[in-house]
Amino acid sequence: KKIDVTISDLEITPQRAMLKGQTGSFDDVEQMVVAYGADRCISEVTKPTLRQKADGKGVEFQLSMRLECKK
Repeated sequence: KKIDVTISDLEITPQRAMLKGQTGSFDDVEQMVVAYGADRCISEVTKPTLRQKADGKGVEFQLSMRLECKK
């Protein structure tokens, strides 16, 4: 399923990545978590921030993940 995502902040270090943004629903965020988690170089995907937007149209999120390629 294709989803629309707007990324407002992205930080990448050799060990971690963090992204903030907004999308249409909580299910869209879960779809991203599953997709990132399926990548062999990404683990420990967490959602430190996840809330409905104040206007009720969409979801604001923050995802954090560990970057480490498994062999």
